[in-house]
Amino acid sequence: GLSCTDYDWSKALSAASSYESSTPFLITTNTEMEGFADIKCLVDGGYVDPMELPTYILETVDVESPSNNSRYNDDVEEEEDDEQNKKFFLCENPYAGLRVRQSGTMANDLYVKSRWVMGGLFQCG
Repeated sequence: GLSCTDYDWSKALSAASSYESSTPFLITTNTEMEGFADIKCLVDGGYVDPMELPTYILETVDVESPSNNSRYNDDVEEEEDDEQNKKFFLCENPYAGLRVRQSGTMANDLYVKSRWVMGGLFQCG
């Protein structure tokens, strides 16, 4: 994943977010926790706009929610509409395989490859 320090994704992510219009992306990961770690990398690197992430994701990856910002309206109904119109998601991958695998490094770690999928738009550079 993007959070794995064995790989340097910065050049690819910079290139993808350097276009004048937003570039859509889909990323799969084995676990929800890895998905949140990848989202944190995207936010911290400035590759995605935190305002496009649902509040529950921002809270999970420890980024201040735009709804806490004073420039946003405090109308609850409007916030709910905004949450439904976000251009980012993280959910179980409906196309993931069913085969359960065992980690090669931890005997009690079981997972399904590409079980989680996230998608959104890269922030324009």
